[in-house]
Amino acid sequence: MLAAAAALGSLAGLEISIREHVAGYRSHTTLLAAAPGVLTMGALFFAGAPRWTMLAGGLFVFVTAYYLLRELFKRRSGGYGFK
Repeated sequence: MLAAAAALGSLAGLEISIREHVAGYRSHTTLLAAAPGVLTMGALFFAGAPRWTMLAGGLFVFVTAYYLLRELFKRRSGGYGFK
């Protein structure tokens, strides 16, 4: 029950971060880019991939998501890189 409560709390915080980021109110680029990176590493772990592959895959997804989310925030915030 404790793990489920922590997971739901984390999802609620992630949802608020997504809303603020997409609205151009506050940049949460690093947090939002880390989420798919961690999910990729988890999927590769359960697929039985070597550790260096998990790290490389997670890092690639993180960097790609970071760039795309940063550009999205710049468009939504009127050209600001951070607020």
